[in-house]
Amino acid sequence: MGTEGAKSKIASDMKELWGEKDVGGSRNPEDIVEYFNALPEEHRVLLAEKLAEEVFRISKLKDAEIVAKGWSMAAEQNAVTKEVLIKG
Repeated sequence: MGTEGAKSKIASDMKELWGEKDVGGSRNPEDIVEYFNALPEEHRVLLAEKLAEEVFRISKLKDAEIVAKGWSMAAEQNAVTKEVLIKG
């Protein structure tokens, strides 16, 4: 998977996570783990960056908690390294 393919996958994942126009969506931290696992390691930083952007864009504490829990779960399950999360 190339960079453009990864960005397209991430955009699709964000729609699944947050829903259309931030309404609905799964809002499930376990999905974040799956999103990291589905990407090649070299593109996982793109997902970390996008999730950080989404937290600030949406600006809701509950959604920030979902991302934080998803990052924590992904790190615990070795789906992403702490270094990637820091870069993102």
